[in-house]
Amino acid sequence: MLEDIKGQKKAKAILQNLILRNRFPHSLLFYGPSGCGKFLTAKSIVKYFNCQAQDPEMKGKDNCSNCHRIDEEIFPDLFVVRKEKKEIKIEQIRDMIRQINLKPFESQYKFFIIDGADAMNLSSENSFLKTLEEPLPNNFIILIAHNLNSLLDTIISRCMKIQFNNLKVDTIADLLNEKEKIDKKKSKQIAFLSNGSLEKAYELLEENNVEKIFEKFEFFLSSVGPSRLDIPAFEKELTEVSKWAVTMIENILELFLLYFIDWIYDQKYAISKSEIFKNYLNINLEYIKFKSYNLLISKIIEARFQVISTNVNIKLLLESLLLTIRDILNESR
Repeated sequence: MLEDIKGQKKAKAILQNLILRNRFPHSLLFYGPSGCGKFLTAKSIVKYFNCQAQDPEMKGKDNCSNCHRIDEEIFPDLFVVRKEKKEIKIEQIRDMIRQINLKPFESQYKFFIIDGADAMNLSSENSFLKTLEEPLPNNFIILIAHNLNSLLDTIISRCMKIQFNNLKVDTIADLLNEKEKIDKKKSKQIAFLSNGSLEKAYELLEENNVEKIFEKFEFFLSSVGPSRLDIPAFEKELTEVSKWAVTMIENILELFLLYFIDWIYDQKYAISKSEIFKNYLNINLEYIKFKSYNLLISKIIEARFQVISTNVNIKLLLESLLLTIRDILNESR
């Protein structure tokens, strides 16, 4: 049961216990970062309850027509609500409530998954409250949310909450190796940049730019080091990167941020360096003052925000940031 769900050991243990003890609640709230398996887990539960397999060990293993239809979301006793544009509207919730009041079509149970429940507007949430307060016996509702604070307290209090966490780098890398047959170095790079999100990992895989991103990161990292700056090469690389998609530039800045955060963990808390950075330039940061370190981190975060949120000149932004980082490091020597 739930063997196909990667990571999430605690969440899976709670759900397995609820199912085996026949105490599965009518309202569940899965919350945590995007791309960590919340929706896949919800679907796996629906499969288990509606699987045609007689052997309990085989339930939900994709061996029957019900499981396949649930995967394709064409099973009549599964109702999925997703946001339209930026929110889940009251008309969608009212439609779901009408479905809740109908008897199951084929199976004993009906399942309702609200994927992105934190996107419900206030009218939708208020309309949904009474359904949560008075659940029908054969209906199960699973809310999936990224930001728990965006939901009304009255909704949260009526659901059993189960937290999901970011997936580990090794978990994502192993999955990519197993299913996509890509080499270990590339799978590690993708997994590292995904920030624990399998969804983002597959986006990076599809874009097929991760090796370029790491290559430019390595060059720019060397440019802020103690060696003499090769200005023509520096300008050439800046010109090339400034033409890239915003997401690729964001990922380079993300690597810089993670590199320096990784250093503070290594130096201040004796936690070993991330494996991904072992083959890159090891800038000696032991001499850097805490104030300078904070300034360095804030400059990277500010630049990343500008890249995402404003129509900024990318070349000038990167040049200014990298020279500022170089100055901060040189001043501290």
